[in-house]
Amino acid sequence: MIASFDSAPTEHLEWLGQVQEVRHPLSQSHPIWVHSSVISAGASVPQPSVPCPEQHPYCEVAFVREGRGWQYIGREKLERNSGDLILLGPGLPHYGMHLDWPQRHSVVYFLPTVVFEMGPEGDGARVLARFTQPQPIRHRVLRATPELRARLETLFDELQTEFDGDALCRELRLRSLLAEILSSILRWDGCFRREEAVDRQALNWVQIEKALRYIQEHYTEAIYVQDVARAAGVGASGLQTMFRDALGISCMQYLLSFRISHAAAALCQPGARVADVAMAMGFESLSNFNTAFRRVMAMSPTEYMRRHSQ
Repeated sequence: MIASFDSAPTEHLEWLGQVQEVRHPLSQSHPIWVHSSVISAGASVPQPSVPCPEQHPYCEVAFVREGRGWQYIGREKLERNSGDLILLGPGLPHYGMHLDWPQRHSVVYFLPTVVFEMGPEGDGARVLARFTQPQPIRHRVLRATPELRARLETLFDELQTEFDGDALCRELRLRSLLAEILSSILRWDGCFRREEAVDRQALNWVQIEKALRYIQEHYTEAIYVQDVARAAGVGASGLQTMFRDALGISCMQYLLSFRISHAAAALCQPGARVADVAMAMGFESLSNFNTAFRRVMAMSPTEYMRRHSQ
């Protein structure tokens, strides 16, 4: 159900000039990252919900389990309350202000490819479009019914427990729980939507899949926008527009993230060497690889290896 309160352009837009790119350690082998927080009390409200306005190259589902606040997305703001869901796509600036205490939230971030892998003609395109297509804030902040809220409480608890553990088939279970969360939200959302927020016909998902498949098959080579565009059957400018509309980021940003995510998985293998991985992933030099890895993963390759070898 769309939240019952009205949205409006924010009176103060200075925060948009303070947006920072935030990175979490997601990769192709670990494409889901989960975070829960509880803040029992704090300074006088309103208080920022995060240190700075942010955006990131992932999809995000935030579940407000307790507390009121203002939600800022782009140039709009909307009051959020207990039980609300916030659906965000890649590259979308957002910010929050707490209006009371306590505050309790659960958030899951996931790479867009997690859902797109389900296929351009199937659920993958529909689910991804719900996050990436341009839409007003009232379609991104949803007020759950008591029944849906109770189900999500259980699913998010299971998701956090699985994420924090190291049980057998952990990644498989994380994907399964994410699928349950998304299907629960979107089935319910589809029943209560008063108007359609996204135009699935505006994008050619078959062309997008061709572009993604080309990147998946050639990411270790020296490839350029023109190569991907040719494989997809579109012009270079059309490809860039298509990527931003479908995934919220440019083709080259996607390629870089794809390479680095595979590099992160390779660095976790026994006997891995940073220089060898850099060359295997198509980087022209070790310095370029180190710079790109730090930009995407917010740490150096050596530090990443050290953390994941413990």
